[in-house]
Amino acid sequence: MMTAAELERSLREKNDLRRASGLPLCDVEKELARFHADQQAAAYAAFVAAHLKPHTTEWEGEPLPSSWSEAQARYGRYLRLQARLLPDIERKWVEQQSCQ
Repeated sequence: MMTAAELERSLREKNDLRRASGLPLCDVEKELARFHADQQAAAYAAFVAAHLKPHTTEWEGEPLPSSWSEAQARYGRYLRLQARLLPDIERKWVEQQSCQ
């Protein structure tokens, strides 16, 4: 996994090559902001998945769905679980972020 410092160094090196070639330069600040936003989104997704996992382990032993409608029913079950638990999970996420 690349760190922000490594990404910035890489972008600056690419910009040096792009400048020498006459190509438009990358916006380093914009790319770093995108990098941090992607890291935050990945951390949030992992946090939510970790909180949903204990509730979905009972479904692991079920056989694979045999039809599209069965798959949709199972996904609907997951979405209802997520909708029910998400307010509490988001509260915990905010608490965790405020402690950092």
